[in-house]
Amino acid sequence: MACSVCNGHPNCPCCSPEPNMIECPSCGGKGKYHYAYDYENDREVECTETAYQCLPENEDCARQLNQNYCKGEIVECEICNGEGVIEYEYEPDYDDYD
Repeated sequence: MACSVCNGHPNCPCCSPEPNMIECPSCGGKGKYHYAYDYENDREVECTETAYQCLPENEDCARQLNQNYCKGEIVECEICNGEGVIEYEYEPDYDDYD
Protein backbone atom coordinates (compact mmCIF):
# COMPACT_ATOMS: atom_id res chain seq x y z
CA MET A 1 0.00 0.00 0.00
CA ALA A 2 1.32 3.42 -0.91
CA CYS A 3 1.10 6.63 1.06
CA SER A 4 0.57 10.13 -0.30
CA VAL A 5 4.29 10.91 0.06
CA CYS A 6 5.75 8.11 -2.04
CA ASN A 7 2.94 6.96 -4.33
CA GLY A 8 4.30 3.42 -4.11
CA HIS A 9 8.07 3.97 -4.22
CA PRO A 10 9.74 1.01 -2.44
CA ASN A 11 12.11 3.10 -0.26
CA CYS A 12 9.63 5.55 1.20
CA PRO A 13 10.78 7.01 4.54
CA CYS A 14 7.17 7.21 5.72
CA CYS A 15 5.59 3.85 4.94
CA SER A 16 8.52 1.46 4.27
CA PRO A 17 9.18 -1.05 7.02
CA GLU A 18 12.20 -0.51 9.26
CA PRO A 19 15.23 -2.60 8.21
CA ASN A 20 15.84 -5.74 10.24
CA MET A 21 19.21 -5.14 11.91
CA ILE A 22 21.32 -7.99 13.29
CA GLU A 23 24.65 -8.18 15.09
CA CYS A 24 27.58 -8.06 12.69
CA PRO A 25 28.88 -11.61 12.22
CA SER A 26 32.41 -10.36 11.53
CA CYS A 27 33.08 -8.34 14.70
CA GLY A 28 30.42 -9.83 16.97
CA GLY A 29 28.73 -6.47 17.47
CA LYS A 30 31.84 -4.61 18.71
CA GLY A 31 32.07 -2.42 15.62
CA LYS A 32 35.59 -1.31 16.41
CA TYR A 33 38.75 -3.13 17.42
CA HIS A 34 40.85 -1.41 20.07
CA TYR A 35 44.56 -2.15 20.35
CA ALA A 36 47.04 -1.54 23.14
CA TYR A 37 50.60 -0.97 21.94
CA ASP A 38 53.26 -2.94 23.83
CA TYR A 39 56.29 -0.77 23.12
CA GLU A 40 58.70 -3.14 24.93
CA ASN A 41 57.95 -5.94 22.44
CA ASP A 42 56.86 -3.70 19.53
CA ARG A 43 53.46 -5.34 19.03
CA GLU A 44 49.79 -4.50 19.34
CA VAL A 45 47.37 -6.50 21.45
CA GLU A 46 43.59 -6.33 21.10
CA CYS A 47 41.83 -5.03 24.21
CA THR A 48 38.39 -3.89 25.30
CA GLU A 49 37.23 -0.31 24.81
CA THR A 50 37.25 0.20 28.58
CA ALA A 51 40.84 -1.00 28.90
CA TYR A 52 41.81 1.18 25.94
CA GLN A 53 40.38 4.30 27.60
CA CYS A 54 42.51 3.62 30.71
CA LEU A 55 45.78 3.43 28.78
CA PRO A 56 48.29 6.30 28.59
CA GLU A 57 48.09 8.37 25.40
CA ASN A 58 51.56 7.58 24.11
CA GLU A 59 54.81 5.77 24.79
CA ASP A 60 56.38 8.69 26.70
CA CYS A 61 53.44 8.89 29.11
CA ALA A 62 53.54 5.11 29.60
CA ARG A 63 57.27 5.22 30.46
CA GLN A 64 56.66 7.98 33.03
CA LEU A 65 53.95 5.82 34.62
CA ASN A 66 56.12 2.66 34.52
CA GLN A 67 53.66 0.91 32.20
CA ASN A 68 54.50 -1.24 29.19
CA TYR A 69 51.37 -0.42 27.17
CA CYS A 70 49.92 2.73 25.66
CA LYS A 71 47.04 3.45 23.29
CA GLY A 72 47.41 1.87 19.87
CA GLU A 73 45.11 1.86 16.87
CA ILE A 74 41.33 1.82 16.71
CA VAL A 75 40.18 -0.08 13.62
CA GLU A 76 36.60 -0.10 12.34
CA CYS A 77 35.08 -3.38 11.18
CA GLU A 78 35.04 -3.42 7.38
CA ILE A 79 31.69 -5.23 7.21
CA CYS A 80 29.58 -2.93 9.43
CA ASN A 81 31.75 0.23 9.18
CA GLY A 82 32.07 0.44 12.96
CA GLU A 83 28.34 0.26 13.67
CA GLY A 84 28.27 -3.27 15.12
CA VAL A 85 25.07 -4.14 13.24
CA ILE A 86 24.17 -4.89 9.64
CA GLU A 87 20.87 -5.11 7.80
CA TYR A 88 19.58 -8.66 7.57
CA GLU A 89 18.45 -9.50 4.07
CA TYR A 90 16.59 -12.79 4.00
CA GLU A 91 17.06 -14.79 0.85
CA PRO A 92 15.15 -18.06 0.91
CA ASP A 93 17.05 -21.16 -0.08
CA TYR A 94 14.82 -22.63 -2.75
CA ASP A 95 16.81 -25.89 -2.75
CA ASP A 96 15.13 -26.71 0.57
CA TYR A 97 11.76 -26.92 -1.18
CA ASP A 98 12.65 -29.75 -3.63
